[in-house]
Amino acid sequence: MKKFNLMILLIWCYPAWISQDWFTYEDPGEVFKIEFPGEPMVIDMPAGFGIDSSKVIQYFPTEDFENAVLTTLTVMYLSEEVLKPELNETSRFEVLENYAAVTLKMTGEVLESDTISLSGFPGVFIKGRITQAVNDENYPPVFIKSCLVGNTIYILKITFSPKQKDLSKMDYFFKSFELH
Repeated sequence: MKKFNLMILLIWCYPAWISQDWFTYEDPGEVFKIEFPGEPMVIDMPAGFGIDSSKVIQYFPTEDFENAVLTTLTVMYLSEEVLKPELNETSRFEVLENYAAVTLKMTGEVLESDTISLSGFPGVFIKGRITQAVNDENYPPVFIKSCLVGNTIYILKITFSPKQKDLSKMDYFFKSFELH
């Protein structure tokens, strides 16, 4: 009975342990919010490749690189030349999937892909791994969740350092994303 009560207590407190010291980033336009394991930096990116504008919101710890977790939210505002109004849902999903996977394909490989719902919108889940930066076959995977809302793609990506084995931050990061 004591073990059962302890297990219930651990399950009940688990989210609080994970969320300690997380930083809530709220979009200045009040479109979305998300939590990062620390205060992220925001980088406005230039237009190009069918993207009218974009920004990258990213947190990377400055200490303890062996256990580091890199968390990134990329927001892309697509041009009408890429996301034509007459595109059907299948074509729109292909655009989403291609943009979500492009950064991973430049430095690694896609291991699996699946359709999901992200913040109530149709999306894609991609699991991959970086192969160019590291010659280690055991390099931990990269996880991406993405959705397309109107002409905006939201790409959430989490990358683990080679020695990081705790994947609980991944679930917390993905679940913290909210569109208003």
